[in-house]
Amino acid sequence: MHYPNCSADTLEREAAALARAANSPMCIFLHGDLGAGKTTFARAFIRAYFACSSLQVPSPTFTIVQTYSSKDCARDSFTHGAGGGNEAGAGDEPGAAPRELSVWHVDLYRVDCVEDVWALGLHEAIHEHICLIEWPNLLKEANIAGDIEVFLTVRTQEARDFVIHTTRA
Repeated sequence: MHYPNCSADTLEREAAALARAANSPMCIFLHGDLGAGKTTFARAFIRAYFACSSLQVPSPTFTIVQTYSSKDCARDSFTHGAGGGNEAGAGDEPGAAPRELSVWHVDLYRVDCVEDVWALGLHEAIHEHICLIEWPNLLKEANIAGDIEVFLTVRTQEARDFVIHTTRA
């Protein structure tokens, strides 16, 4: 899908829609220059995925990895989105404790080699959790594909073009 000259509100709304349909494991690659809106997209996705608009979602520029779980939202019972299939406990044995849902937000801008990526635990995470990965070029070089790729291009200070490309079957 292509969204030309969209506002930050449109970007956030589309990220939230994607989050409501997301299932683990899923790897989402976020492409774009500095300031293109990658973190804005990830923040809206994470808040919508956990249905927690007050969740603090800082940029992982310096920490490289920020992880979020269903425990991060102050709720007695947690349910993921509408129809996303990630309801707490979904797929577990009847009566089992709800499983923890997890999202990794990763910024690989300052990472130099794929070995450093694996040292972060990302190889396991992409097979177990939802991962939103900014600057994913190192993963592509290691033949790791995203299930979804988001391409953001700055048009004006207020407008972005973005394309969502799904590679997941």
